[in-house]
Amino acid sequence: MMEERNSSATPTPITGLARVDGRIRNLVTRIEPGEIAIIDQSDLDRASARALVSKAPIAVLNAAPSSSGRHFVLGPRILLDAGILVIDDLGPDIMTVREGETLQVRGHEILRAGDVIANGHLLDASDLENDEREQRRMISTQIGSFAASIDEYLERDGALLKGEGVPTYREEIEGHPVLLVLDDEQANEDLKSLKRWITDAAPIVFGIDGGANLAKERRLKPTFVVGDMDQMKEGVLRHAKHRILRRGHDGLTAGRERLDRMGLGCETIEMSGTSEDAALLVATHSGASSIVIAGASHDLDDFVDRGRSAMAPSFFTRLGAGDALVSAKAVAATHRPRISSTWLVFLLIAMLAGLGAAFWSTPLGQDLFRLLVEWGTNHTAQEPAALTALIQGAFAC
Repeated sequence: MMEERNSSATPTPITGLARVDGRIRNLVTRIEPGEIAIIDQSDLDRASARALVSKAPIAVLNAAPSSSGRHFVLGPRILLDAGILVIDDLGPDIMTVREGETLQVRGHEILRAGDVIANGHLLDASDLENDEREQRRMISTQIGSFAASIDEYLERDGALLKGEGVPTYREEIEGHPVLLVLDDEQANEDLKSLKRWITDAAPIVFGIDGGANLAKERRLKPTFVVGDMDQMKEGVLRHAKHRILRRGHDGLTAGRERLDRMGLGCETIEMSGTSEDAALLVATHSGASSIVIAGASHDLDDFVDRGRSAMAPSFFTRLGAGDALVSAKAVAATHRPRISSTWLVFLLIAMLAGLGAAFWSTPLGQDLFRLLVEWGTNHTAQEPAALTALIQGAFAC
């Protein structure tokens, strides 16, 4: 039966240390390049896949199907395009592997000390092509599912759109631009393209989940950190002025225990959606003049990839931000850098040097220069009035 599920050619066996976690965001804080990631996530989204790719594992072993066919997802394609081996649908027993054990991946089989401990489905491009064609036909159904979820979302989180229950910081943010840095590989490219705008506009920086670490690495010093505090480095947490936790309606708040151990305070916002949505609400209701997101993508595929539970929060938080929300690519394409004060000083010096050179090339300038040299050599003890007399004599010539 397994042979029917895995008709593709068996690749060369690979061996690596196992890192095991049902939460990918926790896993990426521990895994090193060349190791094996063991996860349990059905319908792998783009953000999770990119987080894995950034750590360069040699294989991803998923207890669940990476693409169930229920809706369109981008994660499996991202992993395969990065050259990472993906074994799907291994079952819950794979999660019992101990952290740090050495595993061998041989085709669709997972071996430990030479014994097969799990069988799954070796994912390849042909699987994705078939799935994606079917899933794209289902997009209209997914949009209909989103429409059906709107009433539920507005009943549960509608007050947030009016600012109720949202931490606000008008004294610090109102009238200022805000930059949200996401935990996404695209964020690094966006920050490079926004470098001059960041220098000129001096935006207030929000670090979102692991994006707070990236902001710090790019010397941006996040004023606000939002989301999962377990993903952020200790130095980032301690230096941030404000820490905002997103608590789901299930009561779970990722990172609260860590903050308590560190003796750090925080604000909390209870809502559906993602940490990015929480940061957007805070920036919007704090009166940000503009909100630029580094690492975001807002096309149809990305919207659908979020899944039914996250589509409504994503849509309405962006709708609430209105004209203040600006694409990072649009800012980079349209921003015209200001001339810095340093360059103005250099320009002034260059102008004076040019004028001096032009004056020196004239007979009057040469006579004045000669007289000044003679005065400096032979009359260093003379009063300033003597220098004035020399200059007047030069002009009289």
